[in-house]
Amino acid sequence: MQILPPGIDARKFNGHVPSLSHNCLNVYHQPYNIMFGPDICGPNQKVHVIMNYKGKNRLMKAAIQPPLDQLSRECAILELYSTYNVLIDIELEINGSLFEDFDFFPPKEIPDPKIKKPEDWDERETIPDATDKMPGDWENGPEETPDPDDPPPSYWDKAVDGEWYRSLVPEPAPHQTSLEHQQIPNPKYNGKWVHPEIDNPEYVFDTDVYVYTSAHVGLDLWRVTSGSLFDDILFTDDVDEAKAYALETFVKGQVPEWKAKERLEEADRERIRKQKEAAEGKSGGHEEL
Repeated sequence: MQILPPGIDARKFNGHVPSLSHNCLNVYHQPYNIMFGPDICGPNQKVHVIMNYKGKNRLMKAAIQPPLDQLSRECAILELYSTYNVLIDIELEINGSLFEDFDFFPPKEIPDPKIKKPEDWDERETIPDATDKMPGDWENGPEETPDPDDPPPSYWDKAVDGEWYRSLVPEPAPHQTSLEHQQIPNPKYNGKWVHPEIDNPEYVFDTDVYVYTSAHVGLDLWRVTSGSLFDDILFTDDVDEAKAYALETFVKGQVPEWKAKERLEEADRERIRKQKEAAEGKSGGHEEL
């Protein structure tokens, strides 16, 4: 669902895709103030709360998993002082601050571009011990060796068949890998270098990020199956009114909706059962290998 600004051309409100992208959000052709609702597009399944600010869509950082049971739900509440609540089935799913949970502004501070890490800055906490020598009996041998009990067969003619390569067997002597020097504290360790920061000249705080001029409501659908129904859409600035309306519509309609879904699923199971029986009847009840 989208809350739209004035001047929207409804004839262009569609799922036009100028260039197909894996990002399902790129299909929207018209600008909007707020978009809210489930987005089930391949592996990307989430409830979106997206707010347009200065011509760019700002997505909520947190991910909300949408229910996948084909039933009605979802509610979003934007409040004064830039807070928000997202409810599913009239139960609070997530809440927070618009300023903290959306990237409306660039970073308040940025790394100072005039400062670079000194070339001699050493961030290694430990270094190899130069006094750690390889033991005299240390052998960096292979893990496998040619099998001495694998001579060429009697018919093997080196002139005709070429060189005989024995099969490999595990090295009988204990195998020792390359020696790694022991580590000791680095006497020149400077610590982790932290880039000094300065105030970002592009950072401007705006208390009115959620203030819009809105005139229309749109349902932007990207569907591959039929059967979606929409009803009981309410926009209000009174949370109590919204809750009372939900109790009269959503809550009272839950039981009939569940029963309708169960009848639909039962009819689907019955259809599959009859198709299976018909197929078995045609084959005489014998399975084909």
